[in-house]
Amino acid sequence: MDIKEYTEFSAKNDGFIASLFFLREFENLVRKRRPKRILEVGIGMGTIPYFVRHFKDTFEYVGTEIVDACIERLKINAPFVKLFKTIKEVQERERVGVGLI
Repeated sequence: MDIKEYTEFSAKNDGFIASLFFLREFENLVRKRRPKRILEVGIGMGTIPYFVRHFKDTFEYVGTEIVDACIERLKINAPFVKLFKTIKEVQERERVGVGLI
């Protein structure tokens, strides 16, 4: 991930995204831990899964989101995310290796 890609993604998503520092650190964590499933509570527009998408064949990304505008952006930015409305739904159906809140 480079600064150009980050800047372009930020512009397309109104600048409401995670910091480049965090995204690089999270990518390093995914490389090191190799989780089978990642849970993000309040996934927003999908910034984090977008930036780790090149690993998506090695894990399943699960998230919760209730804001319709975010869900619509998420479908574009990270269509591979398995989306739930509530954390209770996730607890009933999924087990996760890494969680983000």
